[in-house]
Amino acid sequence: MGATNESRRETGVDVARALASLLMIQGHAFHGWASPAARGTGAYGFTRLLGTFPLPAFLVLAGAALVLRLRAARARHEDPARVRAALVRRGFVVLGWGYLLSLAYALLDGGLRPEVLLRADVLHVIGLSIALAAALGVTSRAPGAPGAPGRLGARGNEPHGRVDPRAFALRAAGVGLLFAVLCPPLSAWSASVTGPLRYPLGLLLDVPGSGLMPLIPLFGWLALGALVMAATGDRLSRPLVAAALLLGGLAVKVAAGALVAPLADVGPGPGRASWAIVPNLVELGGAGVAVLGAGGLLAPHLRGWLRRWTLRIGRGSLFLYAVHIPFCYGRLGAPFRHRLTMAQATLGVVALTAASIAALALRTRLRRGTNLL
Repeated sequence: MGATNESRRETGVDVARALASLLMIQGHAFHGWASPAARGTGAYGFTRLLGTFPLPAFLVLAGAALVLRLRAARARHEDPARVRAALVRRGFVVLGWGYLLSLAYALLDGGLRPEVLLRADVLHVIGLSIALAAALGVTSRAPGAPGAPGRLGARGNEPHGRVDPRAFALRAAGVGLLFAVLCPPLSAWSASVTGPLRYPLGLLLDVPGSGLMPLIPLFGWLALGALVMAATGDRLSRPLVAAALLLGGLAVKVAAGALVAPLADVGPGPGRASWAIVPNLVELGGAGVAVLGAGGLLAPHLRGWLRRWTLRIGRGSLFLYAVHIPFCYGRLGAPFRHRLTMAQATLGVVALTAASIAALALRTRLRRGTNLL
């Protein structure tokens, strides 16, 4: 293929996002539907293992996509200040979608409670992570530094600086590492926060009752995705590179995962207040990188309708997230809640996945007037 818009977009990332979307649906459905007896089976345990991949993968892929966007901006000589501002806005748009979905789910389930409306969830942390990463700067100089975008150059009329994906990735990685180190002491403090402050603070830190997906420390996964994509350049779809990411990510997941339990009681508190959070972040970051590698391996081999549908699923991951959640945890899934055998739940997963993809196809057709096939 030539240098088409699709190839420049790096379809491996979209294929990886499609894989993460399918893993997300099955993970939520089995978790919401499996009966107590089914939860004791090895099959259910395997679904829980697969369920550890989507969340870090979506953040890793968001970081990878940011680097692709910056790479395109650099090639087109776009103004860094405008690129940065657009990405910050994009992050806050995703954050806004998170709150709108929380409102929609609350209305659907009849529960307009603050802990539902203001809970920090996956879209919130993805949106905040995108906004923060962009705000840190997209050039080789940090915002506000001499010669950085937004300041006049030596001649007084030319802003200096050029979009630099690698500098962006390194800066984000540095902040991600800092967040990982600060997470245990900050989480120990935030565990005691009560009152209305816990809702906005829950976007940043682990606060009981305000969600489980705070910016600190999960931003590190987006930074990891940016770093990996900046390092691989345009080689993601090369078999050796993609295989290295897949196998290396899985190896890191296993190795780091072995360190989580021994460190569970080390630190100022339990959960994210323990130092086990550091290997846990590395473990799940490896899972996200493995999904990215799997997407890179599969992308060159997809053809025809399978390729079109896979890319459609990957690029519609936000829609798929919005559609399937009420059937897993909301009122629409109440008839199945913790009542199904593994066989029944498996049939349900197939049906829910097919229905979600059909809804995505219908939305695409209504919005673009395209042929479903």
